[in-house]
Amino acid sequence: MNRRFDILRMPLLVCGLLGTGTFSQEPTQELDLEQTQTEYTSRVQKIRDSDLKQKQSLKVKYLGALLKEEAMARREQNLDLVLLLRAEIELVEEQEVPEPFNQEAEEPIRSLRKIYHGQLNALDSKLQQELRVLGEQVLHYGKRRQGANVQSGNVEKAVAWRDWLIEVEASLPQTDLKQERDDDSDPPLQGIPHILTVWNCHHAGLGVRGSKTADLEVFYKGRKVFRKKGIQLNWKKDGDPPTDISFQVPAFDEILLTIPEWYERGVGLSEVEVKRGGRTKMDIVEISVSGKTKAENGGEKLIDGIKTSEKFMEGYWLPPPEKASWIRVKVQ
Repeated sequence: MNRRFDILRMPLLVCGLLGTGTFSQEPTQELDLEQTQTEYTSRVQKIRDSDLKQKQSLKVKYLGALLKEEAMARREQNLDLVLLLRAEIELVEEQEVPEPFNQEAEEPIRSLRKIYHGQLNALDSKLQQELRVLGEQVLHYGKRRQGANVQSGNVEKAVAWRDWLIEVEASLPQTDLKQERDDDSDPPLQGIPHILTVWNCHHAGLGVRGSKTADLEVFYKGRKVFRKKGIQLNWKKDGDPPTDISFQVPAFDEILLTIPEWYERGVGLSEVEVKRGGRTKMDIVEISVSGKTKAENGGEKLIDGIKTSEKFMEGYWLPPPEKASWIRVKVQ
């Protein structure tokens, strides 16, 4: 292996396919971005390939055990068990990872299946952890290189590193829910502060609608990258004040805002707006909502430019009364 990639070497145990090495804390030379990407992608692919080989090996062992059980059942002339085993054998042969087909199967099948799926789950867990370790080491190195380029004024390389690191972080296996972020703290990669602004609703001077609190979830390529609960929304009986909700992530393309609490008769909002870096208004390319009371009060009213609900049934969203509601927007 090229010496310039010593920085990415790490112990990997899957099938003995990858060698061992060390992770240098202070690289002595600038690494080429394209080659670094290629090296990372290659190592990840080797892990995944070895994963498939181990699963195939487990499958062969499982089939062997099933065939042995079937032979014993035939000798004992246990026709019911022979039929169950034969069905399981055919299922395993057809699928890479067989699923349980009959919860009422005989004990030999249940025992074999439990062992087999237990081994598969252990393998999956091990692979997920090794992929995360590899990815986090790449992130650790890459962030240093990005910072060095920023300090040296090499903006082009700094941006290239940043964009690639965002892709790497988004591709890492997800952690447990308990490890997700519940506050405004910076993510592992330094993010840019963004702002979601929502204008509340009072329903044409009646003061009988309004959103009280909200829970925010932010996504990038389907992966949740930020979450914040219990956000208090500004509200007035005779007006529609805005609330700025800030969040700091490297990149995002989708926002889910859930409104679990409301004023008076139910949830309502007049408008939503998303600004990248708190300044540049982003295009909302798709919006969906949990429901609407009438056709003229659907989710499209949240992006029509009307930031008030002063005119009756015009320019604001009204979901069904007295129910928790949500809006989902996709941006670019």
